[in-house]
Amino acid sequence: MLDYYKILNIHSNANQDEIKKAYRLAALFWHPDKNPNPNASLKFIEIAEAYQILSNAEKRKVYDELFQETNTTDLNYADNSDCFSKNNYKKNQYEDWVEEARDFAKNNLKNPIDKILTESFHFINQFGFLLLIILGIIFYIIISKN
Repeated sequence: MLDYYKILNIHSNANQDEIKKAYRLAALFWHPDKNPNPNASLKFIEIAEAYQILSNAEKRKVYDELFQETNTTDLNYADNSDCFSKNNYKKNQYEDWVEEARDFAKNNLKNPIDKILTESFHFINQFGFLLLIILGIIFYIIISKN
């Protein structure tokens, strides 16, 4: 299991803004368009995977639990079948999330880094037209009252 906190170079108690900032810096550095290193694409996929998992509160919680369990050698689930089945469910769920995150990252490898950074973090890119309509309605109401 990869240590996503180490990959993004952040502490395990980092907040969402710190995670986003670390992702942007790492993605900018490791994107194959910017980095000639032959391993840049693999590193970029790891960075995107880490961001996809850590930026979602539910996924992060499951990841933290599984990561802690894999690093603890004293656990023995053979005695408790209920705990073992819950752990398997979480592990399967986590593996599905990792697969989705890797697919997302592989698709982003095809995009230029500038497009990734602007589309991922700007609210206006997604809802700009709706904002213009709302502002137009507000402007119309203000003008019509006068």
